[in-house]
Amino acid sequence: MLKSLDRGLYISNLHYLNWSDRPAGRITGMTRYACFWVEGGEIVAPIEDLRFDDSLFNFWGENLIALTAQPELVPAVDTYDYRDLGGTWTPGALVEDLIYTL
Repeated sequence: MLKSLDRGLYISNLHYLNWSDRPAGRITGMTRYACFWVEGGEIVAPIEDLRFDDSLFNFWGENLIALTAQPELVPAVDTYDYRDLGGTWTPGALVEDLIYTL
C-alpha cells in the first residue's frame, strides 16, 4: 500500500468515527497514533492527530483508488463496561482527497 500511496498520509488508527450529516453520508473522525507522512512509498515521519469530515459517497465512490486484497482485523476497543473480544474484518483503502478540518 505504501508504494501505491507514494506521497501522502498513511492512517492506520482512528480514534473515533461519528455521523456529522447522515442524509449526506458525512462522517467525522480523528486519527490516533501510528499515522504517518509518506514520501516515495516510504514512511518519513509520524503525524499529529488530524480530524476529518467527509462523505462516504466520496471516499467509497469517486475518490476510492484501490482496496487491499487481504482484510485485516480491527479489534473492538469499546471496553468501558466489559471486555469485547470482537472486531471487524476490513480491507485497507487507498483514497485521494480526504477532507481534513482544523
